[in-house]
Order: sequence, then structure tokens, then C-alpha cells
Amino acid sequence: MDELRETLADESDEARTQIRRRGCHGGLGLLALVIGPEPEAFTHFWALVDMDAPEGRAGLVATVLALRGVADGLVRKGFAGQAADWYRELLEQVDAGGLADLRAGLRCRAALAAVDLGDLEGAVEVLVDGPADDVVTEDSGVGQMFVRDVESYWRLVDGLRDLRDRDVVEPAVTAWLDELCASLRLDPVFQLRRSDADPAATFPLTNPILVRLGNRPTGNPSGELQAMLRPMRKRVERAMGVAVPGIKVDPAPDLAPRAYEVCFGGVPVRTGAATGLDDIVAVLEDFVVANLARLFGPDDVVNWAALAGPELRDGTRDLLDDRELSLVVHRVLQSLLREGVPLTPRAEALDVVANAVADARCDATQALRVARAALLRPVAEGRELPPDLAAGLAAGLADPPVWQLDGPSALALAEQLTEWWREDPDPGRAVVVADPRLRPVVWRLLALRGARPVVLSREEFRR
Repeated sequence: MDELRETLADESDEARTQIRRRGCHGGLGLLALVIGPEPEAFTHFWALVDMDAPEGRAGLVATVLALRGVADGLVRKGFAGQAADWYRELLEQVDAGGLADLRAGLRCRAALAAVDLGDLEGAVEVLVDGPADDVVTEDSGVGQMFVRDVESYWRLVDGLRDLRDRDVVEPAVTAWLDELCASLRLDPVFQLRRSDADPAATFPLTNPILVRLGNRPTGNPSGELQAMLRPMRKRVERAMGVAVPGIKVDPAPDLAPRAYEVCFGGVPVRTGAATGLDDIVAVLEDFVVANLARLFGPDDVVNWAALAGPELRDGTRDLLDDRELSLVVHRVLQSLLREGVPLTPRAEALDVVANAVADARCDATQALRVARAALLRPVAEGRELPPDLAAGLAAGLADPPVWQLDGPSALALAEQLTEWWREDPDPGRAVVVADPRLRPVVWRLLALRGARPVVLSREEFRR
């Protein structure tokens, strides 16, 4: 590239011909496309266009397509803002070069990027800036690359529906927006298609928990353990309200005799050795209860509502039809499960949480406080947090409600709190705090140390 640049800059070579200049610009443009920086290719291909060289236009097309691919990659990685800048720049290049065939794809992408960023007015400006035929000729499948997760899916769907109702948008574009909206899918996000499965490293979606058993001297340990797990799963469901998916049990000759390994999502999370299978069941039950929130998905909220029958109030069903509210309900239910709050009976839990979310206008933190107080079971015994610990923890409270201390102080308090909690021979007793603002702080600090405490404010304990 340096040699070509020197040839272009060498004014002493009077014998240089137009063909040589064209060759240098073409070569530099191609090298910029291959090894970068790609935007430099525009400089050389525009020079060829000014010479009326046919390869100039072809080079511009190749550069636009290459940079459009770069911008598309940014979208898939979640950098919609950077991609939007690229699309706008490329639109200017396309307009200047008269590359009408590429305008449709860029206008669509620029509009979708604006919707992804929440800039609906910017999206309208792009859509009305030119003939409708430019847009409607683009494949509606282009919108799928903007769907990276559930949040981006609904942001895109809601934004497109808003755009189609704008008076300034032509009917042909409105029809295309409807087609685009209908083409968006969530299954690639959740990888629900058979083609998404990696046969080398996958597990059935219904069996996220796997137990691997080392050799045992007698009997059929895998079958025996499987039979013992069924009542354990039912026991957890009765206590917490959440159905536990099937747990797969596989023999593992690579493990030591009597050893076991519990995997979640293919990742080992518990290992050890046990003489009896009862010990493994106890380990599994403890792990399952502590991780119910991870086993409870958005579809479970829909299934609960569908199976509740007349026990679920019609008003709650109407609330759950709202997509945003339903997702916040799921988030609050997950938070309740993390804190060990039973969600039984299910219809009652849905009623309480859905109405709390609606009253809080989808503020999950506020709804969690209300729902938690309504669903908590009475606790007979409690243990008051010592005043010195409470004072140390309260020193980290700030407004807005956050908890922050320097690292050494926070670690020392967490150690002191954990040591105090483990002194109690009955881990089922509730920890009672006088200041309700400290309740989530105490619970999180203990949970980070592997504990599953019941932490109540004084008002909750006295209910």
C-alpha cells in the first residue's frame, strides 16, 4: 500500500498515465476493503468515479456492502448507536453516488436502529425521506438481526406499531411495517429450534439438572436415585409452588466410587462422596430450593394463569395480558423465590403480585415490598440483629436507597454478620432487623456466603 501511495504522490513522473492512476486508486481501494481501514476505500473509488472509470461505481457498491456488513455486526453485538451512525454515513455516500439499489436496505436499517435506540422521531424522518418503493422492496427479514433478547424484541415490536400509526407514513410503508413486525421471532433468542442444539454439548431443555454417579457396589443406583427424586420434587412443589423439572441421573465411571457430581446447565455445581443415596437427595433438594428462581421462566407465569381456572380473578388475567406487566410480574416472582417466599397457592400469588405490579406502575422494587409482605407466612421465632452490627450496616445506607462502604469495611461486616448468623443452632429462625431498609442488605450479604436466611423487618415479624 505504501508503494502505491508513493506512486500517486510522485508529481515528478510526467509519464504517468491515466491508466496508472486508475490502477493505483483501484488497488488502494481494494486493499482498504480487505485489510482496512474500510472507509479509506471511498476516497479511492470516488477518485475513479471522477475519472469516469466504470470500476469506481463497482468499488463504491462493494465498499457500501462491506461497511453495511460491519454495521450489521455491531447491531448483533448490541451497539445500535454506532451502527446507526454507520447507516447514516452510508446513506449519504449512496445518495451522492446515485446507488439507488442500496438505498432501500440502508433506509430500513437506519429506521430500525433508530427504533432500537428509542428515537421514533428519527425513524419517521428516515422512513419519509424518499419514495415508499425504496423501503417496501427490502426483505422484511432484516428486522430479525435487531432482536437480541426479549427486551429488544418488545422494544422493536412496540416501536414499529407506533410508526405504522403515524399519519406521515405512506400506506405502502405501513403495510411493510406490519409485515416486518409479523416476521420478528423470539425462538432464535431462546434457541428453541432443533437446529440450535449443539449435539456435542447440549442437554434436554426439560432436564437442566444432571446427577452423575460414581460406581457403587450393588444394585441399580441410578434407578434407585431417580425413584427417590420424584417425591423430593413433589415436596418442593408443595412447599414453594414451583414445579421442579425432571432431574436426569447418569452413571459416571470416571468418578471415584460412591462419588457424585451435580451439574446445572452442563456446569458442575456440587461434588462430593456419599455412602447412602439419601445424602445425595438432601444435597439436591438444598440446591433446587436455592435455585428455584433460575428454574422459573416467563412461560411459567403464562402457564400458571392458564391452569389457574376460576381461582384466578378476571382482573388479574387482564393485567397479565399486558406484556410489560407480565415480565415485571415474572421478575418479582423470581425475587420472591430467591428469598424463599412460598408462592402457594399459585392463583393467590399471581393475584397479589400482578396487582402489586399494577399499583406500582411496573416498579419492580416497590411491587416486591408489597407482594412480599402479603405473601409472607407468620414466623414463630426470630433473632434480633445485634445493635453493633445494625449500626455498622446502617452506616452504609445512602439516599437514594443503596448500600455502599469501602471494600475492607464491607468485607469485615459481612464476615461478622455471617459468623453471628452461624452461631444459631436453628438456621430456620428468622433474622429480625429494626430498620426495614437493612432487610435486603442483610439478606444479600448472607446469601452471598451461601446461606438461605429468612430476614424480616420488625413490623413483618410482628404481623
